[in-house]
Amino acid sequence: MKKNLRRYHHKIYFPENDKLLLMVAEFFQQLPKVDVTHHGIEQLFEDKRGLIPLPSKKELMQPENTLVEIYEILDAQGNPTGKMQKALIRVYNLNEKYDYAYVIAREGFIISGWALDKGDEHRLTKSMYNYYCPEELKNDIYVKLQEEQKAYKKVEKDRYRKIAKEKRKVEK
Repeated sequence: MKKNLRRYHHKIYFPENDKLLLMVAEFFQQLPKVDVTHHGIEQLFEDKRGLIPLPSKKELMQPENTLVEIYEILDAQGNPTGKMQKALIRVYNLNEKYDYAYVIAREGFIISGWALDKGDEHRLTKSMYNYYCPEELKNDIYVKLQEEQKAYKKVEKDRYRKIAKEKRKVEK
């Protein structure tokens, strides 16, 4: 039976702090162990940046990590239950060169994992509309994220121009 879930992203909207703290505490307290699914094993072994380590529960719970996404279970009427089914966690302290992102289910299974460069800042584009956001906040949040995306594109264009200019100098 497929569960109805509400997907949250930390850059869009998370439940109020008290509710979020309770949800996260309950999720990790009930987490039996950390294991990996068949799909998860493939992802951990086949990442283009090399083998991704299997984290312990303690490593996932470190306060310096970033809770990026949560998936809250909804009841039959579509109301939030205050219980998380899955979490996407960015772990910073397992490697000097890379951070690692893990999707872990309530049952303790890592469903997916991948490596990220230390300075990689994930940007939300069209995907931002896939996350829950209260109606009264949508306009302000979406405008802010679109402005961030434009600023990022400008920085990337400037960086590319600088690299191209340096490359031309070297080729002369």
